[in-house]
Amino acid sequence: MIKALQDPIVDDGISFTSYFNGRLLSGEDLARDQQGNREARRRLGQAIGEGVAFGLEMFESPAESSKLAPVVTVQPGVAVTRDGQVLSLGRSVDLRLVRGSTAGVDATATTIFGACTPAQPGVFVVGEGVYVLVMSCAKTGQGRAPVSGLTGSATCNVRSVVEGVQFRLVQPVVSPELLVDLPRLRNRVAGVALGVTTRFEPYRNPLGAATASYGLVDALRADGAMTDGDVAIGLLHWTASQGITFVDLWSVRRRVTTRGGDTDWAWLYGDRVRAESEALFLQFQEQIADMAASGEDLSVIAATDRFAYLPPFGMLPLQLGSRSGFDIPRFFGTDMLPADIAYTDGAMLRPLAGEIFAHDPISLSERPRLQLYFIFENLQAVDGGESVIPVVIFTSPSIPYRGVARYGFARWNQSRFAPRVI
Repeated sequence: MIKALQDPIVDDGISFTSYFNGRLLSGEDLARDQQGNREARRRLGQAIGEGVAFGLEMFESPAESSKLAPVVTVQPGVAVTRDGQVLSLGRSVDLRLVRGSTAGVDATATTIFGACTPAQPGVFVVGEGVYVLVMSCAKTGQGRAPVSGLTGSATCNVRSVVEGVQFRLVQPVVSPELLVDLPRLRNRVAGVALGVTTRFEPYRNPLGAATASYGLVDALRADGAMTDGDVAIGLLHWTASQGITFVDLWSVRRRVTTRGGDTDWAWLYGDRVRAESEALFLQFQEQIADMAASGEDLSVIAATDRFAYLPPFGMLPLQLGSRSGFDIPRFFGTDMLPADIAYTDGAMLRPLAGEIFAHDPISLSERPRLQLYFIFENLQAVDGGESVIPVVIFTSPSIPYRGVARYGFARWNQSRFAPRVI
């Protein structure tokens, strides 16, 4: 359809009721305004982006959960769906992940309930495997309103309609080859969910068409298991013999991410690339923290025991004296260790973290030689007897060297700087 300049285009416009003195208003007229305001907010939400704005952390409920009756807790927070709906959870909620009994449900209740969008295929935990918890909009009616004698009004006399949220599980198709690799399952599933391998595809043909759809959430949307009205909150793995083996947030959740005005070069500088790089780092650090909290002996763990990919920048707690932590030679292996472990300043951490979106994940199958750093202020506190956790930083070979010379600690005349032995 050809339009002239300055011709109004209102085919997809927002309709509002026109008010004037003497007009007789009906429920449909007022509902039109409500719908118009909803649509305006939805379009604003689409412009802002999709993802988790804050909160909505998910973890297994220690007091309520069991192997055969898993329960997770979701903290309060706000998220934005791809179609622009703002979802808010005002208080923590415990979610039972198995289909429970319907006994006690009042079938004669006067409230109405429904999803804001048509119900999608979803499951409770019905078998061993990986599941994604998603949140979407729901609405319910509350109370009854007095009505006049107008025909039909008595059948819909709900006093108010409240929009809230609902949760459900969806089960993605996961390769059996991944499921049998239990020690590395969490990291390998995260790699699939984050679309790690797709980062390398544009390098072969930078001017070709970029892959627009990749990763676990995109696959679930393509299969119809998720819609644009859903937000992924977290991922979990459950078996009948062990219960919930892990809960992983950042493999599927993202900060609020804009679509961007350009799609051809999104792989090079788009907001999605940045958000996924942040999620890759946060997923790794979350897993490291969970491993440390589990009480297992970290000093005997090698990177390849638990990980297929590492972020281009990460931090590890170190074993030092009686302190529990990772052993550097054991974790990285001799082929990935650099010639020296350099010093860097604490002020360099934010620039390093801010640079990770520009670098690819580290594939451990390639066994690259990494660069390791001690943080000067951190080891000074350790040497001073302060109750701090000693840390080592690793970075991808593609990140420029960030060692800092310090008199008496790191000197120019030994390799690049003098190594510190722990």
